[in-house]
Amino acid sequence: MKRLKKVCAAALSTAMTFAMTISAFADQTVIFHFENAKNWEDVGAWIYEGVSWDTCITDSYVKCNKADGTVKNLWPGAKCEDEENGWVKTSAIFSDEATGASMIFNNFVGDAEINNTTEEDDVEAIKASGIKTTETATKEQTKDIILNKRNAFKNGIPSEVWISYDGEKNKTTVSLTAPEDYKVVEKPDDNPEEEKTHDEGKTPEEEKAPDETGTSDEDTTGDEDTTGGEDTTDEFTVGDITGDGDIDMKDAAMLKRYLVGWDVTINTKAADVNGDDAVDMKDAAILKRYLAGWEVKLGK
Repeated sequence: MKRLKKVCAAALSTAMTFAMTISAFADQTVIFHFENAKNWEDVGAWIYEGVSWDTCITDSYVKCNKADGTVKNLWPGAKCEDEENGWVKTSAIFSDEATGASMIFNNFVGDAEINNTTEEDDVEAIKASGIKTTETATKEQTKDIILNKRNAFKNGIPSEVWISYDGEKNKTTVSLTAPEDYKVVEKPDDNPEEEKTHDEGKTPEEEKAPDETGTSDEDTTGDEDTTGGEDTTDEFTVGDITGDGDIDMKDAAMLKRYLVGWDVTINTKAADVNGDDAVDMKDAAILKRYLAGWEVKLGK
């Protein structure tokens, strides 16, 4: 009986150890927030040693399909998302907390010439991607940011990391808590009809009631029961995607719905805010900057 208990205890101990090992090495997505203190137009994040990007969108990073069938990720790395508060963010998957990592944030300028890490086909891929290169811009970057058990991984793999940046001294500080100057900016509401303010002197019920012409004050633009597709009306204002005469958060939300595949109808000419004859995430980003007060021009 005692021997049976010992065998059971040993088996239980082994199972617990195995489970803990699996837990310790389970994939963990980490969000990195970086203070864009030098106001780079775009920010790239280069990361290596035991990690991989979980973003696979076209403009996230430049790739080169090598002759041997492998795919090489190229400098300047993954394109970060603007948080519209002076910070940007990106994320990566960590599979082994003991490995650690090194990161370099940069101004998202690729190499236009062959060097010790870039070959001829790499340069061709960089130029074909359309990002800025050293032909027309100068590369800027932080020093290596070392992530290990002394800072970011001291309590295991975190879910978020904040990296403050002193651009003048080129000095970074790693933190597991948000700095005091980090403020979260609210994103556009996915329900633009809820953002409509009531007309002064009218109740919500009165606004919904038809007027003498048989029309209603209620804005039904963007309802889910739209037929979907594109409105190519010649009369339009660039940025006024809902066609209500204003450029506001309702337009940003409508464009977002269109881009993620909702069954909504928009005027694609009005939605092409950067004038490149395509409606994509670049237009959404420019419109968001415009609404946030940035000095950007809508249209060609």
